[in-house]
Amino acid sequence: MPDRLARACPGFVPSEASFRTAKCIVTFGHLFGSPAVAKALGPREGPWRWYFERELALFRTFARSPAPVRVAALLAESEVDGVLVFERLDGRPLCETRMARAPLGDGLLEALLQSLDQWATIAVSDPRWPSVAPTDAERRALRAQLLEDPSAPLGWIQEGLSESARKKLLSQRVVDDARFALASHPRTRSSHGDLLLRNVLGLADARVAWIDLECAGPHAEGWDLGLLWVNAHDEDRPAIDARARALGDGGYRAWAACALFACAREKLYRARSRQDDHRGLRLESDIDFLRRITV
Repeated sequence: MPDRLARACPGFVPSEASFRTAKCIVTFGHLFGSPAVAKALGPREGPWRWYFERELALFRTFARSPAPVRVAALLAESEVDGVLVFERLDGRPLCETRMARAPLGDGLLEALLQSLDQWATIAVSDPRWPSVAPTDAERRALRAQLLEDPSAPLGWIQEGLSESARKKLLSQRVVDDARFALASHPRTRSSHGDLLLRNVLGLADARVAWIDLECAGPHAEGWDLGLLWVNAHDEDRPAIDARARALGDGGYRAWAACALFACAREKLYRARSRQDDHRGLRLESDIDFLRRITV
């Protein structure tokens, strides 16, 4: 990481220890005195490289045509080295974990929900969305890991639901009903794609900013709301559910299908990390609730 970062951005001065995720190495520091964040691609092959190239393309296009939601500005990059350096926004993640441990509160939750509507003002056919699809090998890796694929806004969830049945994360009957609900309401909208609370920053002016944009692009209409609901605190769920109901009967059933798939993914991630607590029981309760909506 230090060699790659030094080549990509010689002026970057680290100020905190790096931390590693499944896809990248993140370092906080300064660039010419201003707070900055460096993100270096970890695995250099498979879907992670495709995600990196998507995020880089989005940073470049939003530099020319600002996004409707606050995002960080790109300061330096190296596609060869797999390094991005962007401004460090003055805010904190809404949650440090996948599942919320505390309610957001009405003001912050409303700002988050409004940001979804603002982002949706980008047309799904907007040329700012990267058009390069993953290779066959990358697509197989994405599907096997139930990962987002904005190049197939509805197909990746449909195929992911089927994979969830094969992995015994959802029953075949639940998957069949969910797939039918989604196929009956095949509407898409511009979305964050990976709307976990840790990917949203609360800013000092009661607004929010979005980070980790590699999955941004067209997705099923209910995907962002579904993922948000599954990981939200119980007190925040009624407001999210109300937004989903506003999509109409068909849209609400399709939202439930998206949320069911989000539940399956959480079960997979929890199994991989060997988590076993009351949140796992909540997922099973959520699946039963959502299943009844899709029927």
